[in-house]
Amino acid sequence: MRMVDASPGEDLTKWSRHVPGLQLAWSANSLRSFATCPRKYQYEHVLGRRVEGSNVNLEFGSMFHGALETFDRARCAGKTVAEAGREALRWVLNASGTRHDGEQNSAVPCPAWEPWFGDGKKTRHTLIRAVIWYCDAQRDDGNVQPYAFPDGTPAVELEFRLPLGKEVKTSTWTHDSYGTVYREPYLLVGYLDSLATFAGQTFVRERKTTEKTLGGYYFDNFSPDPQIDTYSVAADILFPELKIAGVLLEATQTAAQFARFHVQPLHRTPEQREEWLGEILGIIDDAERCARSGFWPRRTAVCGLYGGCPYRKVCGRSPGVRDIFLASADFVDR
Repeated sequence: MRMVDASPGEDLTKWSRHVPGLQLAWSANSLRSFATCPRKYQYEHVLGRRVEGSNVNLEFGSMFHGALETFDRARCAGKTVAEAGREALRWVLNASGTRHDGEQNSAVPCPAWEPWFGDGKKTRHTLIRAVIWYCDAQRDDGNVQPYAFPDGTPAVELEFRLPLGKEVKTSTWTHDSYGTVYREPYLLVGYLDSLATFAGQTFVRERKTTEKTLGGYYFDNFSPDPQIDTYSVAADILFPELKIAGVLLEATQTAAQFARFHVQPLHRTPEQREEWLGEILGIIDDAERCARSGFWPRRTAVCGLYGGCPYRKVCGRSPGVRDIFLASADFVDR
């Protein structure tokens, strides 16, 4: 993993030490959560209470991303598509299961292999098939090509921490009226999947797996989008010499019997990036007011969207008993 730190020496604490509940290092995920509903953000990020249980979609996407990262690294190392595809296949075969030691009471200990099962649609079989078909669809030249830095380092899994030019100012006073002003910087943080070239331009590459049909309606959902816009802003700041055109969205539609792929460039102009930066600062201002006041308002108009908010049954209770329901077995500490 290549670390891109535009703020050496800065305090990289994620949470304020002087304003309880105030986040300093903001990711696209936390920006989306607060913009959706401050109360949901409080439960999810400030209090760290998440819905219990594994997320098959997240596990599937994580392993798919890991296999394609292996593919990109091999391509940047000069290997052909076929050679890189074999490395990606080996990676996903190994990662999509757990190897246990032999049974303690067995006379001949032997390792046991427990494959990842997933669910009815996203299984180990459909995962491996999607990786193979994706690699087979790539070409040694033309189309989408992974980008490597001049020193040969593959531009994959790029972590960034960018100062936003804004800070928290908190004064503490003692009995003799002398005090200290604490300054804590706000940061924009996250990871870029990779960089790639496409149609003569350089993009941030973001990969998504979905069960939805890959049509215009699917891709329209990402303009605007907190994650896509944040990645475009971050890459433009980090790599001005590359003239980042936007985000190249590589979507994979997975189903029980097939896998489909589509690449969609999502261009962002300098004006659009500047607009999103301003909105980020506005979200942070709102979050600071909530943290200082201790009041995180609900946005009840969105409770039923996206299949329903998991905290809806908590917010629907009387304020005096919400903590009891939030502490129930339905939620676990993040």
